[in-house]
Amino acid sequence: MNSLADVCTDFPDLLEGVDFNTNGIKDEALANLIESFGHQTRFNSLIIRHNEFGPKSVEKISVLTNRGFGDCLDELRIISCHTSSEVISQLLDNLEENRNLQKLGLV
Repeated sequence: MNSLADVCTDFPDLLEGVDFNTNGIKDEALANLIESFGHQTRFNSLIIRHNEFGPKSVEKISVLTNRGFGDCLDELRIISCHTSSEVISQLLDNLEENRNLQKLGLV
């Protein structure tokens, strides 16, 4: 996963979004990836399925949601991930003031 994070940092116009589905990604690795997606100028969609979404990942989401208008996250979906109610509560608190997120899925 470090290779993808390095590429995202080095090539800022590479990705508009990602869909991680059953990759065995743990919270710390996902947090590093989310942070690296903050370097992507057109990144607007993050879908995480059947992976671990914990406190480190939720902390880094603000890197994507607090960017300037037109540059921030439009879509966030967290589907069947290993997480906790505390993490989801923290996520919702972080997203409370985000007016740009158009699609939110928490399943």
